[in-house]
Amino acid sequence: MSDLSEKILFEYDNLFEQCDNLIALADICFKKYVSNQKSIEQKSTLYKQIALKFACRSFKSFQAICLLAREGFAQNAEMLVRGLFEDMVNLEWIKKDHEKRSLLWEKERLGRRLQWAQETHQYPEDHWNIKNGIDKDKFKKELDDFIKEHPEITGKIPDFRKRCEECEINMSYGYIQIYRPYSHMDHGGMGALNTYFEKKGIDVRLDSTPSMKGIEQPLFYALKLFASVLLDNFSYEFELLDNTEKEKLKEIMNYKVSRVRYRHLTY
Repeated sequence: MSDLSEKILFEYDNLFEQCDNLIALADICFKKYVSNQKSIEQKSTLYKQIALKFACRSFKSFQAICLLAREGFAQNAEMLVRGLFEDMVNLEWIKKDHEKRSLLWEKERLGRRLQWAQETHQYPEDHWNIKNGIDKDKFKKELDDFIKEHPEITGKIPDFRKRCEECEINMSYGYIQIYRPYSHMDHGGMGALNTYFEKKGIDVRLDSTPSMKGIEQPLFYALKLFASVLLDNFSYEFELLDNTEKEKLKEIMNYKVSRVRYRHLTY
């Protein structure tokens, strides 16, 4: 562990402790799911399968965010926090009418997969595509079969802004919480380059080194997004946590950052 990592863990010990607790709970959920997979899948629905996929992807993203933050790359992790935010919105939107919207989501997924396969097959490496399971004819058949089985599912998924509105989530505010206004650096070559961009009217912040700057906000929002919606919904749908574990998850969901932590840091 580097000196910077030790400083970061010391400075934000409570926040990282909550993150570690959440990772431990998620690990319990997935282990329970795997050990009871056959019985769980017998009672599974399409919505539950979608919730599982969101949870798996979000868990990996959350772990990556924690790793980046520990090493001083929290600002680079913000694109992953954005992914958690969008997963949260999408899952909330599907849940509002899960029977119909799960089918619409699956239809969209099959359609995009076919489109991707068709675009990939424009290139001469078709033997590579078939070998790796990219079979446009198979994908087309699966989409056609789905449409025949569910002729009632028509229309398209609304754009992301409308999904936010339907879930009563302020999209602009959500993104602002993730992407804070960046302060310009004024030292060395990076400072000179920022000055050049400023003269061109381009707002940009460049930093080539890890630092303790901006650790708290992306990590805190990642914690809340993964705990409050993605893991909570996944564990509830599959009944994966006992009462004690549910209380632990609730504590993490209610965790608040101490305002004492906000002070100038030298780095």
